[in-house]
Amino acid sequence: MFIIDRAGVTGPDGASHHGIFDLSYLRMIPNLKVAAPKDATELCALLETALAHDGPIAIRYPKGPVPATPDLPVEPLPIGRWEEVRKGGDAVIFAVGRMVEVAGEAAERLEMQGLSCAVVNARWIKPVDPRIVDWARSHPHVLTVEDNVGSGGFGGAVLEALAPHGLAGRVRTIALPDQFLPQGKASDILKEHGLDAAGIARTVYEAVRGPVPTEKTEGG
Repeated sequence: MFIIDRAGVTGPDGASHHGIFDLSYLRMIPNLKVAAPKDATELCALLETALAHDGPIAIRYPKGPVPATPDLPVEPLPIGRWEEVRKGGDAVIFAVGRMVEVAGEAAERLEMQGLSCAVVNARWIKPVDPRIVDWARSHPHVLTVEDNVGSGGFGGAVLEALAPHGLAGRVRTIALPDQFLPQGKASDILKEHGLDAAGIARTVYEAVRGPVPTEKTEGG
């Protein structure tokens, strides 16, 4: 069991402490299962999964407080099984880890703009849930959201899974840039790179309906 804390953007721990490359380097290792829980309860469930599994599993989770202590014991989760947390027809958002909650908030914003978006908790980065093909076929737009660099990350896994079915063209990835990030407040860094609820909602809106019109200034 590889239990990896401080996943994603860690905040003021220092520029060297961001865990934004782990999904990329873990995903390439043969036979290694890779998971990212959406919350503390799911983390406990994935630990039970790892204990019961005869093979290597890596579980990555972010630094931060939890609203309440999870109710224990919890049941292990099936390996490779994702969770559809919200239904919608215009687009589907595949999100990992703490981005699941943010993607749900973005979907609520989009609903107020007349867009219906499904949100899927892609708790397993490897293996990918085979139902991904059905989700992609039933939604004209597919978006991935991760707090990892885009190079070789979760978005790449989705593209690889959908390309053989001719569905990769529906995918737009939302991830961190291929660079070292400075120290800063996690929420500020995520917002800067479009990984807050407003930024995700804007990207989805533009994918479905085109660029958001900008307001003209007086005399412009």
